[in-house]
Amino acid sequence: MDICWRHQADALGQFRYVPPFSLPVRLFVEAKFTEGKVQLSTVRNGHGVVHDINENMVTTLQGPGPSRPRPRHHYSYAVFATAGFSRNAQEYALAHQISLVDLSMPDFAGLRELVRSAARDVHGALAALPAGEVPRPYRVRRHLRRLLLALVDEYMEYDPDADAHPLPESVTEPLDRLAGVLSGRSTLGLVLAFPSAPFVLGLASEDLYAFPPVRSRAASCRP
Repeated sequence: MDICWRHQADALGQFRYVPPFSLPVRLFVEAKFTEGKVQLSTVRNGHGVVHDINENMVTTLQGPGPSRPRPRHHYSYAVFATAGFSRNAQEYALAHQISLVDLSMPDFAGLRELVRSAARDVHGALAALPAGEVPRPYRVRRHLRRLLLALVDEYMEYDPDADAHPLPESVTEPLDRLAGVLSGRSTLGLVLAFPSAPFVLGLASEDLYAFPPVRSRAASCRP
């Protein structure tokens, strides 16, 4: 999608649950692991992504035969940040219904350290490789994305040997470890709550095993 490339959105996902009398919801995600708070420009970029899609929505698909309706979706945008958001960013997000998920609280320290450790090990492994053997960044991202997709799609199996040019084990090991911890459904889990308001709440679950099947135990999560 050209719009994603122009605005540098990190990911686009679609919710399995469709609200009654509504369109399927697709969510753009921007992730920021920074020392300082996320500023207005990042949130404004999110608004630009959604605005461009809505303005350029094509309602029919053209082909060799007669045109047919194109599926419609409701697009939303969320920014995840490990250091929080500036006041200007928060006000702009609230005005334009951009969801901000603040991961700077102590409850998410384990999750932040897990990502920081994996990133540090991957960068160290890449720096140790000979110049001619350093893989392109997209190959590293693709490896991790396939691992994460396999966590949420029980029908998908990731076979690293299927790649024509497998990544060195020193690079894949930290990524495999990261995905393995996330798949363990430990207290590192992040639960997203959707209140009757124009934002998303990030919750740290005290018992991630019990949370999904018991909806009434929402009190066991801390914002």
